[in-house]
Amino acid sequence: MFTVRYVTDVYVPDLRIVLRTAADGWEATDIPGVYTEGAWVFRLDERRYQPMVEFKFVLAPGTWMVGENLKRAPAEGATYDFGDDAVLFQPVPALVTENAQVQRTLFKRNLDEAHEYEVLVVGSGIGGGILADQLADLGADVLVLEAGSYLFPTHVANLPRRLRVGRFDKSVWGLFPDFSFANYVNVDGSAFAGRQAFNLGGRSVFWGGLIPRMGAWELEAWPGEVRDYLLTTGFRLAEDALNRVGPAGSTYQEDTKRFLAQALPDFDHLDAPVAVQYQGYTPLSIPGGMFSTADLLVEDQLVEAPGGPRRPTVNLNHAVWKVLVDQADPQRVVGVAAHDLLANEQRTFRARSVVLAAGTIESAKLALQSGLDDPNQRIGRGLTCRPGHRTPPRAPQRRSGPGIGTPRSTGTPTTSSSSSGQTSTRVATSIRTTSPGSGPRRATRPCARSSSCSTPRCWRATSSSWPGHRPCRCG
Repeated sequence: MFTVRYVTDVYVPDLRIVLRTAADGWEATDIPGVYTEGAWVFRLDERRYQPMVEFKFVLAPGTWMVGENLKRAPAEGATYDFGDDAVLFQPVPALVTENAQVQRTLFKRNLDEAHEYEVLVVGSGIGGGILADQLADLGADVLVLEAGSYLFPTHVANLPRRLRVGRFDKSVWGLFPDFSFANYVNVDGSAFAGRQAFNLGGRSVFWGGLIPRMGAWELEAWPGEVRDYLLTTGFRLAEDALNRVGPAGSTYQEDTKRFLAQALPDFDHLDAPVAVQYQGYTPLSIPGGMFSTADLLVEDQLVEAPGGPRRPTVNLNHAVWKVLVDQADPQRVVGVAAHDLLANEQRTFRARSVVLAAGTIESAKLALQSGLDDPNQRIGRGLTCRPGHRTPPRAPQRRSGPGIGTPRSTGTPTTSSSSSGQTSTRVATSIRTTSPGSGPRRATRPCARSSSCSTPRCWRATSSSWPGHRPCRCG
């Protein structure tokens, strides 16, 4: 026997290095190694590989080392060492595949391929995670397949954050660049640079938590039944599920909205709702912080209620690559094919309904790769991001001079006129524009309670199609 060693402190378990040789047909056989004393160790029979063994190291499951094949003339009892200077792997984005103790304890895998679920959900993010949770609460037998591992149990805003002194940072999801992934290739002419999250909870672990409603004018082209549902019930139920909280009331907030109403009368200026729980469900409970479906699905697994709601089954580290249809009835979906990244095996899972909730890119890829009907040829096309404009808050500077007003001590945005008649405006908060002047506007009427009401543009909704409004507070 002779020994081949790959000495490395970079590619250590849970990563796995195998050996492939020309004599074994290269891809036909993986020769496993054992990581011990800082090296992957492979023991081979020199008689099989005479007069020359030609081989390469492979980062499982399929990332080959770059460069020329390695060659040695094997001799009995010999040891051949290779280090990171001789063994290089092309940096290839790959899903982080882990199976640590917390994941093994909380998420018991069900690999029974004969079991037929009522609903199979691909993806555990903001769409798939909430859907699986609510269907299970209603008694459905639900399976969630998530390509990623258990990364964080909650939104990263609820965890220690990176501090970048002196620089603006989206700190509520500042860890995203460290764990994001781009599982796509741009076509010529595309400058798309979006990132994805493959982990329990998906992007809900990294999102900003802002949940503004779409205005009725934005939903004009939507099917009437869907539009009416969202405006009367759907948005409210979604906000409840996401622990919607408005900003804490303050003089500054109200003064800012009053200023914006005067400066930009053709827009509605609303408190920005966020998916953050600042107070617990009871006075003695601890608030949950920013919402993520990682929290939701972990809590599902921790429920102890005999005869209570079902728990959704969550199989992590399962990358779905195809939706399966009934060969006798191609319009009927019967399950999915997935790659078990832990066992490196192909598996199939059966279900009466399949929901693709793997994100904008992955869901479209799955639908196209599976050959699902696309009568309008729209799947995977027209990818856009939400419209928006971010203005970091800025306190007005104290200025002096003829005709220049002095900001109030509260930091309220001010409008002041100079001697030349020009207007200087300072806005210390961002705005949410829900209906430009060219679009439909909310019907309003003056306050009927008090002639001295100080609420800006005080009104009462005169149409039931505008739910969730903030009525006059003067009474």
